Amino acid sequence: MRQDIPLIQPLDESATSEANRRQALAAGSLAHAAHDGLTDVIYVLLPIWQTYFGLSYAQVGLLRGVYAGMMAGFQLLASRGARRWGRETLLIRGTALAGIAYLLAAQATDIGLLLLALMIGGLGASTQHPLASALVSDAYDGSGRVKQALAQYNFAGDVGKAVIPGATGLALAYISWQTSATLLGMIGIAAAIGLWLLVPKTRESVTDKKKITISDKTGTTSGLVALIATGTLDSGVRMGFLTFLPFLLQSKGASTGHIGLALSLLFFGGAFGKLFCGYLGARLGPVRTVICTEVLTALLILLALVLPFGAFMLVMPLIGVALNGTSSVLGGLVPDFAARDRRDRIFAWFYTGTVGGGALAPVLIGAISDKTGVTDGLMVLAGLLLLTLPLCLVIYKSKSGMTRY
Repeated sequence: MRQDIPLIQPLDESATSEANRRQALAAGSLAHAAHDGLTDVIYVLLPIWQTYFGLSYAQVGLLRGVYAGMMAGFQLLASRGARRWGRETLLIRGTALAGIAYLLAAQATDIGLLLLALMIGGLGASTQHPLASALVSDAYDGSGRVKQALAQYNFAGDVGKAVIPGATGLALAYISWQTSATLLGMIGIAAAIGLWLLVPKTRESVTDKKKITISDKTGTTSGLVALIATGTLDSGVRMGFLTFLPFLLQSKGASTGHIGLALSLLFFGGAFGKLFCGYLGARLGPVRTVICTEVLTALLILLALVLPFGAFMLVMPLIGVALNGTSSVLGGLVPDFAARDRRDRIFAWFYTGTVGGGALAPVLIGAISDKTGVTDGLMVLAGLLLLTLPLCLVIYKSKSGMTRY
């Protein structure tokens, strides 16, 4: 039984409400596509930065970790800041800041300035997940379509991941990385302008205050903690794998163009995976779906280590489905643990954990890879996914009886 079906639905406001929902979903999707693309294009640039600045694997992990760490550390502050300056205003400013960061990175002549630029980029990116996801979730609250709307929002993020890194990888065959970074900065600023034009003006109506929904019934605190821990491990494995995937591809003979193509294939698979797993979770049950995707991801990571380059490229979309599909299901569970008035905060906690895991994992795997090689580091990531299985049982017990799991 769905948890967010309204008991009262005013007919005279239904058309306006639906238009506002679509506008909120479009704005959230634009923000997600832009920010995820600007975040994950770093994976294409890392091998180039390693050569240009003469970096070790640990330093490569640090570059990715600094960006993700800033993004994780300031999400709770972004949630609080939204109450003071407004959710929409902060989201637009954060998107512009992410673009400015790439304009600064294009001027970097040493690793210190590059680290500063990535810190600024992570700060700007910290506004997207808690604010845009809450924007979409609140817009569809009471419609019975919250999880489906979040699945589409997550799908848009992976479209950005596929298009921007893929286009950058191809462009790097013809232009310098500095020029590419400048163009990426312009994309961020253009997205901020688009959000300013598109984002709906929020207005709490009397009807909204009176609306009675079953969605105020939330899961237990232990279930929420298990959900955040599962998301943290899943994100850590995903970010760790993506950080060192270019180096694994290089060891199989891939060029920079091949790496960009491989990431595009992976992210297109991930975009489909997020959409597919979001809908699969609504039918099969989210916990069952998460267990299946986590086990499949671990097996595919191990398979990637032994496949030759050609076969590896063929299974890249499938790896993307498994690697990225889980996050859509986990994100769709967050509203089940958050009353409407606490949704910004709970989303911020969830994404702080997931992005924090994504910040720590590359540093850890980088240190392991420096000592024993990239292959051993990726094997450790596959093993970490097994820790999510007992956490899924805690989530199941927390929410069993409230919805289909």
